[in-house]
Amino acid sequence: MLPALARVKQARVPNAYDKTALKLEVGDIITVTKMNINGQWEGELRGKVGHFPFTHVEFLDSDNPDEEEP
Repeated sequence: MLPALARVKQARVPNAYDKTALKLEVGDIITVTKMNINGQWEGELRGKVGHFPFTHVEFLDSDNPDEEEP
């Protein structure tokens, strides 16, 4: 169900010309708002809305959002 929280697992610095892409840092928690079939998801991070590759994040367990993956 969306929106959902996801943790960034791979950093990403977007191209300077791509004004709608989000800058991702490992450990960031992003609110995923839309999952597009082209692999570019949409979400909100630090008050900015934009897109990012789905391969750079992993969904958090809704019961334990602070739980670390093994």
